[in-house]
Amino acid sequence: MGVRPEDVELASIPFWVQIHGLPTMFASQDFIAKIGDHVGEFITADPFNFGGTWKSYYRIRVKMNITSPLKRRMKLTRRDGSVQWIMFKYERLSTFCYCCGILGHSDKFCKTVYEEGILPEAFPFGPPPTVLVDAEEVGGLQGDLKRRRGEEEDTTTGSDVQMTDTPRNHEQAGLADQARQDK
Repeated sequence: MGVRPEDVELASIPFWVQIHGLPTMFASQDFIAKIGDHVGEFITADPFNFGGTWKSYYRIRVKMNITSPLKRRMKLTRRDGSVQWIMFKYERLSTFCYCCGILGHSDKFCKTVYEEGILPEAFPFGPPPTVLVDAEEVGGLQGDLKRRRGEEEDTTTGSDVQMTDTPRNHEQAGLADQARQDK
């Protein structure tokens, strides 16, 4: 009959990948397909790569192995010996670890972050988009990593949250105060 979902191996997934920094002399369908094979398994190129509106990047659809790290860049060595790096950006990534580069878990659940104590600013794939404040600004490590290292956390005067008094948060929230008063 059918196949049970837990018996299906999910080892690869297709992604759109943006190629940034590719010199125009290398911008051909064949060369872009070779870049796709470097990133994963090339599926197709965006039909709007050539012609239409000008873009600063090319798009390719690539089937990627989710158990291996994503590739961030590719080194191009020209015949004259000069080197140029082509950068990759992945569109609509799901749960992704900016520390080890593997899909399926975030840096909050990464074994490497836990064991080596790597700070988000030092992640090889850059800080996660949710990291908005420098650790130095707020006095060091934050959250789970701080607790794992055994450092004391001052919960009463947390420097990562600042509350200001406004007339709105001075109001009472009791049922008697919420009742409609006739004036």
